[in-house]
Amino acid sequence: MVHHSEIGTGQSSQLQSQFDQSLDLLALSSDSVSLPIIAYLEPPLNATIPGTASRGDPDDPKDKGTPPKYYEPLPLRHPKNLRKVVYSQITHCHQIPATLPVGRRRRNSSDEDAWNIGDDPLPENYTEEELLFCPVDYDPFLPWIHDLFLDLDGERVQFVAQNKRRCKTGKKYGDILEHMQPQVALLQPVSVQRISEEDARRIAPDLQGSPEEAPRYRLSTYQDASEDGKFTRFICKFHTSSGTHLGETLSVYPFNYELAAYRKTNTDFGLLTSKGKDNTKFWTSTLLFSCPLPPKAKTLAAAAMTTHKDKPMFHVDVIPIRTPPRFSASSMDVGHYFPKEMVGDEHVGSFDPARAWGNNHVLPPVGNSGRWENLPICPVSSSTPALPLAEKETAKPHLLSACLWASAAYQTRGTDKNPLSDTTLRLLEWIEFHLLVGFDHIYVYDNSDDETNNLKAVTDLFPSTQVTWIDWPHVVCNNNVGRTCPKGVRHIIPAHDNTGERSSQYAAENSCRTRYAPLTEWIAAFDTDEYLVPMGEHTNLRTVLEQANSANILSFRSSRGKLLLSATEEQRLGRTKLSNVTFLEAYNCDGSETPRPKWSERARKQLYRPDYVPYHFVHYAAVTKGLMAIPSGGEKWSRSFMESSTSERTTDEIHEAMMIHAKSITQGHTMSWESRCAIDGKRKRAGCYVGFPWPSNTKSRTDNYDPDTKMEYNCFKNAKVDSYWIPRLTQALEARRKKANF
Repeated sequence: MVHHSEIGTGQSSQLQSQFDQSLDLLALSSDSVSLPIIAYLEPPLNATIPGTASRGDPDDPKDKGTPPKYYEPLPLRHPKNLRKVVYSQITHCHQIPATLPVGRRRRNSSDEDAWNIGDDPLPENYTEEELLFCPVDYDPFLPWIHDLFLDLDGERVQFVAQNKRRCKTGKKYGDILEHMQPQVALLQPVSVQRISEEDARRIAPDLQGSPEEAPRYRLSTYQDASEDGKFTRFICKFHTSSGTHLGETLSVYPFNYELAAYRKTNTDFGLLTSKGKDNTKFWTSTLLFSCPLPPKAKTLAAAAMTTHKDKPMFHVDVIPIRTPPRFSASSMDVGHYFPKEMVGDEHVGSFDPARAWGNNHVLPPVGNSGRWENLPICPVSSSTPALPLAEKETAKPHLLSACLWASAAYQTRGTDKNPLSDTTLRLLEWIEFHLLVGFDHIYVYDNSDDETNNLKAVTDLFPSTQVTWIDWPHVVCNNNVGRTCPKGVRHIIPAHDNTGERSSQYAAENSCRTRYAPLTEWIAAFDTDEYLVPMGEHTNLRTVLEQANSANILSFRSSRGKLLLSATEEQRLGRTKLSNVTFLEAYNCDGSETPRPKWSERARKQLYRPDYVPYHFVHYAAVTKGLMAIPSGGEKWSRSFMESSTSERTTDEIHEAMMIHAKSITQGHTMSWESRCAIDGKRKRAGCYVGFPWPSNTKSRTDNYDPDTKMEYNCFKNAKVDSYWIPRLTQALEARRKKANF
C-alpha cells in the first residue's frame, strides 16, 4: 500500500493524470448509447492435409479414429471481406445472460423447432439458419459465450462459454464434428509474442495493419512469448461506446485444460478424439477464461461504479487466436503442449510450436480478424445484485450458497413425454426448506418458457438478501433420453448414440460458481427435487460444515424416492400427489436403506469449497487445485491423481447429513399400480413407483408384504424428516403464503 507521504512528484502527476483521464472517459461514455453485439465471421482455417483424418469404426468404441495431419508451418491467414452479423443491443446489465446470442430460445414460439432432440440429420444449410440466433455453428472459433461479467475486485472480465462440439456427436454427425473441432481448440492454450507494426510488416508484408492497431502478435514458443502471452487464446480489445480505445490484453485460463485431461486419464487421448464421442470428458464441457482490464479500463470502471449502475460502462471485443486443435500425446504432430518449464523433463509434451507454427506466423490485424465485437461490460455491483457494494472488501459474507437451474415447465429425460409444470410449488418449498437448514443465499437461474410464465413470482416472495433471480432462457443443445440397455447391462454412459448435453444447465452452474464464489465459503448446484437433510444431532447444515475440518468436497449419495401411497389420490390414469402434502413428505420413502449402498454415488451431489474447485460439473468436482498442483523446482511427480479421502468424502448419512431425491413420479409411472406393486402382481416386472414403507423401517426376507393388501414393502422412511423437518417446513410455508397472500 502506498501512503500519500511516500508519493513523489512524478507519481503524484501520474495519479492526477489518471484522475483527469477518468473524468474525460466518463464524459465520453456517460451519454453514449449501448452498442449492438456484432459477430465478424471468418472462413474455415483449412490447415488440414486432405485424406489424413478418419473417425474410425463407428461401431467400435475403442477405435477413436485417426487424428489429422496439418500443413507445417501453419499457413498465414489472409481473411478478407469478413461476414458481419449484428445481434441484440443490450441497454441494461441485468439483460446480459438472457440477451446474449447463445441460440434459439424457448420463449419464442417461432423457435420451437430447435434441433435438440433425437438424432435426425440437420438441414444442409443449418449453419445459415442458426446465424439468426448464434454465429458459432458458422464460425466455430468464436467462443459460445453464455455469460460475462466484471469480477468483484474490478480486475478482469470473466467469461462462461460452452463447447458446442458436444451438442451433436452421433454416427450421423461426422461432418459436423469435424467442422466444430475449433470449439475444442479454444480449450488449448497458445503462446504469442507482441511485436511492432514494423516487425509485422517485415515478417508478413501481406498482413499489413495500421499504426492505430498496434500492438501486433505472432505465434511463438513458450520461451519467446510475452510474459502474459505464454498460455492464452484470445486478444481482448477494450473500448468505449464512442470508440475511445482503452487498451488490449491477452486472455487467461483459470487452469490448464490439457494438463487436467492429462492427469485425469491414462490414455493418449486428451481433450478430443477424431471420432468425437468425448462427452464423458466432463472437463471439456465448459470453457472458462478471463480478460484482464487494461489500466485505462480500470480507471474508467472505478469512476463509473456509481454513475452507470445497471448500464454498460464500456465494451470488449474478443478475438480468438486461430490454430488447429491438438489431439493426443503420442502424436508428434498434434500432441500436448507442456513446456519443460511448466512440467519438468519427464512430462514434456510432444507438441513443438516452432515446428507446427513456424517462427514467422503473424496474426492478422484485429480489424481483419473474425471476432465478437461490442460485448458489454457492467459495473461490479451489477454482477452481484444481491450483495451491497460496501461488503465486497470484507471477509466472505456467506458460509453456504446454492445454485439452482429450473424452469416453470420441464420434461424429464425418462420415457414419460408429458411436460411437468409443478416447479412453482416445488421451488417455493425447496427454497423454504433450504433456508431452514442453513443456506445463506440461493441463486435461481430461470430457464422458463416466457416472460410471464416464469419463476420470478416465487423468488420475489423472499428478500433479495436471501434469493437472487437470474433470467436464463436458453435451450439445452441436446436433451436426448437414454436407450434400452442390452441384456445384463445396468446402464450405459453415454446412453444415447447422440449423447445428451444439457449446455444451458452446465453453463448456469459455472456462471453461478464463477460469479458468486467470492461471496461464499461453500457452494452447491441442485435441482428442485433434491433436499439436503441434516441428520443425527445436527439441525443445521452449518454445523456440519463447521465440523468438516480439512474437507473441500462433501458428496451426498442419491437414490430415487418412491411416492408414498398415503400421500396420493387416485386419478383416471394413475395416482397423483395430494395437494396438501409437501413434496418432501410425499417422497420420503427411499428404495435403499440408510446408509445407502455405494452404487448410489454415481448420481451424487456435492457441497464444495469454490476456492478449491475452479470447475464443477453437475455431479463431480471435475477440476480441483489438488489435480492442478505440479511440484516446482524439478521435483518428480506422478501423472495419475486421486483426491485424498480427507479432501473429498461422502457424508455420514446417519450422523451428518443425507440427500432425499424427490424426483417426480407421474400418473404414467403409476398406471396399473396395484398389479405392479402386489407381491404376486401380474405386471410386477414393470416396476412399482408407489411407496409401501417397511414396518418399523426394518427389512425382512419373510414378512415382506402387507397381508391385508398384498402390497409388497419397497422403501424406507426417514424418521427425522417425518418428526422434525416436515412440521417445521409446513409451518414456514404457511407463514410465507399468508404473508405474501400466495
